[in-house]
Amino acid sequence: MAKPEARLASERRRQQSVRKKAAAIEWPPAGGWSWSTARVLFARTAATRALATWWGRTLVVAVVVLEIAWLGIGNGLLISGKLHGLLNKRPEKLEVSWESAWTLWPGRVFFDQLRVQVHLKKADLEFAMEDGSADIGLLAVPTKTFQLDDASISGITVVVRQLKEPREWPQRPKKKPWTIDLEDVVLDDVRGLAWNDTWIRLEGGVSGDFWHRVHGFMKVPEVSVDLRVTDVSGPGLTQKQDFRIFGDVEFAPFIPKEAKGTKLFRYLNGEISLQGPQFGLSFLEFLFRRAYELQFDGSGSIDTHFLLARGTLLEDSHLALSSPEMSARFLDYQAEGRGQIRLVVTDTPPWPLRADVRLADFQLRRHDAKQSYLAGADLGLALSGTGLNLGSGVEGRHFRLDLPSARITDIRAYNGLVPKKAGVEFLSGTGQLEGYLEADGEKTNGKFQLTSRGLRASLPQDTVTGDLIMTTYLRDGDLGTRRFRVDGTAARFENVQITGVKDLWWGSVTIRDGYMTWTNPVDLDADIELAMFDTRPLVAYFLKGRRIPLLGRLLTVRNIKGQVKVQTDKKRTRLDPVEIHGDGLSLSASLTLAGKQANGTLKANFHGIPVSFQIGSGSGGGGSRNNSSNSNSNSDRSSGSTSGNRSPARKQEKNKNFSFDGEG
Repeated sequence: MAKPEARLASERRRQQSVRKKAAAIEWPPAGGWSWSTARVLFARTAATRALATWWGRTLVVAVVVLEIAWLGIGNGLLISGKLHGLLNKRPEKLEVSWESAWTLWPGRVFFDQLRVQVHLKKADLEFAMEDGSADIGLLAVPTKTFQLDDASISGITVVVRQLKEPREWPQRPKKKPWTIDLEDVVLDDVRGLAWNDTWIRLEGGVSGDFWHRVHGFMKVPEVSVDLRVTDVSGPGLTQKQDFRIFGDVEFAPFIPKEAKGTKLFRYLNGEISLQGPQFGLSFLEFLFRRAYELQFDGSGSIDTHFLLARGTLLEDSHLALSSPEMSARFLDYQAEGRGQIRLVVTDTPPWPLRADVRLADFQLRRHDAKQSYLAGADLGLALSGTGLNLGSGVEGRHFRLDLPSARITDIRAYNGLVPKKAGVEFLSGTGQLEGYLEADGEKTNGKFQLTSRGLRASLPQDTVTGDLIMTTYLRDGDLGTRRFRVDGTAARFENVQITGVKDLWWGSVTIRDGYMTWTNPVDLDADIELAMFDTRPLVAYFLKGRRIPLLGRLLTVRNIKGQVKVQTDKKRTRLDPVEIHGDGLSLSASLTLAGKQANGTLKANFHGIPVSFQIGSGSGGGGSRNNSSNSNSNSDRSSGSTSGNRSPARKQEKNKNFSFDGEG
């Protein structure tokens, strides 16, 4: 048999002869096709076919040899555990295990029950995959690149556990970092995500590409998501969640260590849609963070489509949500009722972003109180802004609360707004409240009107019933400090029945200049104008439970007008100065109220008769009484009489909160 080299040389000589004959032939043939022309062409084709056949046989033999070698070496590495040892050189950072794995041709690997554990400084990540296959770029390994292509994986579960204390690893010499390059990866049958103690049950899949240079840039060029959340369980979660999230997104190149938490959303592009009949509302806290402490709870149907450019919602993005039982918290209050939320992004200035929240058949209470004291048919919350970025929240905020009309179911709930040491308490009553509150940034304005008929309240001396009409103005407020100007705020009391008095009483209080700090209770620093039918409520304050009918009748006069400087805090209410004028009466006082205790001084001139006295244990006006008491006490002690010692003591105790020093 001739050697291959001899056969190749003979074949080359034959081809050269054929080419020479073919060059001598006129093409196309002038006299048409002939037998000689056909013979030359046939000879040329046969030679080419023979050469191709030899190369084909050689290639097939080489492929068969390589395939046999790969089946032996590749499956040997997978089955023997050699590859397992190579992948787990640093188990404190990466652990990889599988139940079974095999390969049929170079680069393509099939596996069952693959588990990958990644240990980061602040968290542990675990990826469990039931089965799958992928092409592994073997030629890229020498360049420290893990290249995965055409991957199809099923039965995926992801577990994330955050650590309370960050890990510390021993320092090692820096080496060239690995590059992770995943292309055309399809994750079917995604089953769930566990985040600490919260379990999210999922159905659906994810596909896309991923590129990451360890300790460097990361990018996700393309991701398609189609997942359905069927349930969420964990501490404090009792409601079933059912919704679908789908869309196409990408992440622009970013450095992971510089894009932690919500900062990552600044690199998000694409579109995301959410749809479902039962969706938890707590995610709205994430959308509306930094927006007047808005928080939501409950679940409802949702239809959302977000268009994103580097995390910012673009025009035509929208969110529609309806809930039969929604809880909305804003500032210090919480409202509950049938809710609807509508968020839209337009190109209309000055507020392209607008979110409207409506609560029907609502009840309102302070968030730290159990009992609701306000109920109504409609409550509106409107949030506007120049934009919304998922990474930083609402920008250019504007807020408005509209309360068309609501029923005050129990006036006692407003006792929390009255200074505790003022000595005034609402006992029973209902009413109506309406108004609005508007905030541009932190600057706030508003107006509320309260009307209560048949209100019953207790004063230091009396229990009274009557009507209250109060209009509160909030101007130039700061939501951060809850401090507002309340100039023009007025309260009018009508048809007031004082115990034991036949004539009805009325009075009005108007804040001429002042500030209110909206706490519980409120703090007030204001100049107030007074007008009233007579001085009976003031006399009750000054006498503070003392039964002195003559002095009470003396100071009770009609047609009263006056001014009071009021300062309140959590401990006391201070009225200083008090200037009041009426029919034949001129009165000035300085008074401090602390619960049922009153201290201060009062000077009055009644038809030219000057009177001054002291209330409580303050200084002034009581010197003669104190001296007399001391002398009596000393005399009793010197006489040694037990009974004589008790009687002046009881007398002193009885009169220690009141002293009188009059003229004329």
